[in-house]
Amino acid sequence: MIPTAYKDKTLFVTGSTGFLGKVVLEKLLFVCRDVRKIYLLVRPKADKTASERVAELFSSQCFDRLREEYNPDRDEDLNDAFWNTKVFPIQGDITEDKLGLTQEHYSQLAYEVDVVINIAASSDFKMRLDLSMKSNVIGTMNVFDFAKQCSHLAAFCQVSTCYVSANLPEGNIVEEVQPPPKGVDLEMLVESIIKLDQHQIVKKEREIIGNHPNTYMFTKNIAEQLLQLKRGDIPLTIVRPSVLGVAYRDPNPGWVDSITAGTAVYLLVGLGIIKEFNFNSSLIGDNVPVDYCSDLIIASTAEIMHQDKLKVYHCSISSRNAISWGTARDISLSVLSRNPYQRRISEPKYDMIRSPALFKILFLKREIPTYFYYYLSKMIGNPKMNKNASKMMKLLKTIKERQVAFKDTINKEWIFESYNSFQLNATLSQEDQLCFQLDTIGIDWKLYIKLFWYGMSKYILHEESELPITGRRNFLRVSDTPKSLFPDLMYVFKHGQDQHTLSHKAITKEVLASDQVQRVVRQLVADELTTSALSEAKLLKVQHEKGVAIMDRMATQLSFNKMRMLGYVIHKAFKNMYENVVVDEKDMEQLKLLNERDDCNVVYCPTHRSYVDFIILSYVLYAHEIKVPHICAGEDFLNIAIVHTFLRNSGAFFMRRTFRGDPLYKAIFTEYVQNLMRSGHSLEFFLEGTRARGGKMISPKFGLLNVLSNSYFDGKVQDLYFVPITLNYSRVLEGETFPLELLGESKVKESLGRIINAARYIYMNFGSIYVEVAKPVSFKEYAQEMIVKEGLQPTVNKSDIKLITSSLGWHLIRTMSEKVVVMPTAICASILLMHRKGINSKELTRQVDFLIKLLRKRHILLTAHSNNAETCVKKGTDHLNETVSRKKDIFEPRVTPKVDYQNILLLAYYRNNLVHIFINEALISCSLFGFGQEIAWNEGVTREHLWEKVQFISNLLRNEFVLTNNFKTFEDYNKVLDFMIKEKTISKLENENLVICSTGENHINFLNSLIWPFIDTYWITFSFFYSLFPSKFISEGEMMPQIQAFASNLYEEGFISFYESLSQEVIKNAVGTFQADRVIVKQKLEMTIDGVKTESVFTMGDEFNEEERMQEMFKVIQHFRKRTLGETLDIQMVAKMSRKGLEQAKI
Repeated sequence: MIPTAYKDKTLFVTGSTGFLGKVVLEKLLFVCRDVRKIYLLVRPKADKTASERVAELFSSQCFDRLREEYNPDRDEDLNDAFWNTKVFPIQGDITEDKLGLTQEHYSQLAYEVDVVINIAASSDFKMRLDLSMKSNVIGTMNVFDFAKQCSHLAAFCQVSTCYVSANLPEGNIVEEVQPPPKGVDLEMLVESIIKLDQHQIVKKEREIIGNHPNTYMFTKNIAEQLLQLKRGDIPLTIVRPSVLGVAYRDPNPGWVDSITAGTAVYLLVGLGIIKEFNFNSSLIGDNVPVDYCSDLIIASTAEIMHQDKLKVYHCSISSRNAISWGTARDISLSVLSRNPYQRRISEPKYDMIRSPALFKILFLKREIPTYFYYYLSKMIGNPKMNKNASKMMKLLKTIKERQVAFKDTINKEWIFESYNSFQLNATLSQEDQLCFQLDTIGIDWKLYIKLFWYGMSKYILHEESELPITGRRNFLRVSDTPKSLFPDLMYVFKHGQDQHTLSHKAITKEVLASDQVQRVVRQLVADELTTSALSEAKLLKVQHEKGVAIMDRMATQLSFNKMRMLGYVIHKAFKNMYENVVVDEKDMEQLKLLNERDDCNVVYCPTHRSYVDFIILSYVLYAHEIKVPHICAGEDFLNIAIVHTFLRNSGAFFMRRTFRGDPLYKAIFTEYVQNLMRSGHSLEFFLEGTRARGGKMISPKFGLLNVLSNSYFDGKVQDLYFVPITLNYSRVLEGETFPLELLGESKVKESLGRIINAARYIYMNFGSIYVEVAKPVSFKEYAQEMIVKEGLQPTVNKSDIKLITSSLGWHLIRTMSEKVVVMPTAICASILLMHRKGINSKELTRQVDFLIKLLRKRHILLTAHSNNAETCVKKGTDHLNETVSRKKDIFEPRVTPKVDYQNILLLAYYRNNLVHIFINEALISCSLFGFGQEIAWNEGVTREHLWEKVQFISNLLRNEFVLTNNFKTFEDYNKVLDFMIKEKTISKLENENLVICSTGENHINFLNSLIWPFIDTYWITFSFFYSLFPSKFISEGEMMPQIQAFASNLYEEGFISFYESLSQEVIKNAVGTFQADRVIVKQKLEMTIDGVKTESVFTMGDEFNEEERMQEMFKVIQHFRKRTLGETLDIQMVAKMSRKGLEQAKI
């Protein structure tokens, strides 16, 4: 383990204020937590001491994740809280004798230090030879002399450059130190150069450095040779990076803080300053991420500790994962076309000119006008013209300097062998390999080049930029079709995969002739023969005609041409409506391979949030040339003229809500689905059954899943691969209708007129869609595992099939829940609902930043816009604009009493997207908070007492949340509790009692704000039931509106705080829970009024039909609620309010 190698070690590091040095220091502190001390040798500047420079160093964004780790609330000075316990600045200079230290200080450090890492150097290609020699050779040897004085030195690491070998012919470069020229005394050479005066240096420089392109590369080479010569038995590692670029992963993707040799050209191109370069585009562009080099420094130093040897490590992509300059340019221009720099002076575009002569001619067209303008300004120009001319000349000079600096390296090609780093990586533990990136084969170049441009924009130009997400891309904006007059039309014709299908007539014939359909037909005819006057032949014909009608209404009629027409409309609409449709390309490749298999059928199970769900997955698969699935849709869509035809032609088939009372329909549907699978088609259905109008995952529905599982056990299919897919929306298309439906209004029936009216949405911005694909689940493997584990016999016992199906359904739903991507709307809505009376923009940004950090710590998927607080607030409030009002600098939910309370419900919808992430913590939080201020904050409660409360509320809300890890045991509870203690949300007193941590108040308030609205709904529902005491009844149809009316009155009177507690979806869950717990029971009254049977009624269960029992339960639920006026209510008062609403109901 690499961190173990550094345990209790004292390090001496030079060059820590530079680009690479910062990354090395950050990684050491972040990963090697048990390092004893790190001394930083820092040269003072004219206006800053070494300590001041180190304090400035730690303010860099490079150390953001350390700040989040050690001081997330930033409630104390981080330098005092952490840095000063590990990091110690030493004022000195590597070019001075004894590093500019006193003898006493020098000796003391030599006694303490175990490891020396020398990063300090001058990388100025144009530096005069004697100055470069002083910094890169004398400075290095001074540091090495110090290392030799260290009484228990474990290792010395020297950071060099691959281009110490630039004096060698092109080709392979081995990981060895070059031998000095024969007869050359290196020490004499260095001394003679230092003694030369400036005139002699300039005159003899080219002669001295020979084939080396510049003084930097020459002096780094000399330093290596001297180290080898003077090493003795000191463990020495030399790390040679090629050209350093932005960070790939650590400390943050794209991080960069200075314009280096590796970033300058990119910056100038992005700004539209450089238009052409004297490059050979076919040669390798050897840019390596800075964190790969940092990781290699730390790992190679650990590896060589206490070994008498010297090892050289190339940190280069040339031998393992090369990319050409031309490919890098093409990817770059593609990225810049979609994400140009805001401060660009012209369109980013550059050509690579291989011929130096041609390049000079082309460069003249830029040079001549600049000189002409400059001299003209001198003669006749005003101050503004003179200023502009000077800027243009400065730019021209910069371009020339960069061209000269790079010309000797980018137009040659060396292959720097990296066997040593490859071998080192192979020896690392799996944990170390995850932490330290040594093998450059892992670099995804498309992603890295995106990160390069992102980093330059965010960290150098300080522009608002969107972080590219690893492995994902917005394919909506990517065109892989040739330019044409009709690009969208070309797009749909280039993509998609045709599928061979039988004609509708042929499929109908096969389905109706199947054994299971014929068996049901014969039974139905036999039953009717006893009462019907028709003959058996006539009855068979009637049943056949019914079957044909069912198939005409149910079955798809796939047409690739019509699918293309619909695809064209969708593609045009989505490009207008959405900024991004983001998918992971690796997932798409896996799905393509899965669909090509012959031994299984693919069944897609997406989440259901919007009507867009019906087309988005097919659209994504079509774009990736994967065959689109046959989608199981509800019969509601058959009411939409024209539209249902296009859906049917694109693969949709239509299913009734229930098969009850129609055995023929059930048999035909089952046989039709099995026919599709036998034909090799993939299927898609919504496991949740209906759109989740409350914003959170809902429990699975098992209708079609039962059909599929029975098909497997009946031997109709070899295997089924279920693919859980989570569809994540910044803004849901029909979200504004959800509050009305949650308040009990009838769902508006879909029609062609509504579709036409909805066309206005095409010109609205609905943000992003993230399509997250989870690992496919083999039904065969899943069932077999359950059979072995549980001892089931599904071929004998049908109930065992239901057990497997139920388990699988819940597994798929939980997997979808884990793949939720948290959008800016969810984050902003959560904070806004914590501050219903308003919050200023600065505090909103701070609170959003707080929530983003909580999500990161829980390793939750975030969008590019959710990763940065400022961007998140801007995007989130933009999409929530209709529900949020802004008065001056204050954001608040837009609510006019009794008019638009539904805005609260819509904000709650988006907030509920992330509730499941924190729900276990929230259960503990509200349980502890409920003990009251004195106990919760001062006296505390025992783990066991708190567990009793948590068990109760967890059981009460068991039907609300889909959780992968819920509180099944005391151990589960303890894991979450210990995490909250570690996060300083809860703290332990000396007597082991638990209290709310003084620094965790904001965290507790956030957690409570998530769960209190749900608790209030259950409290309201239970209180309403007391109005049925003793032995009164309420009809099933009247109960829901009555509970909502009762809740509305409580809200208006101030007895409950959360309007979203009126949600019909949650009330239904509460009724279901209380019914399951026998608080209420459902009865069927055998009464007929005007020839119509009355519906079922609810009344109190026997156990709870006692006032004392009801009062006891009321008080227990009351414990968990937010303290409001409701505290003054007892159950009789609440019931009295409820009965007022019941007086008009039919009992």
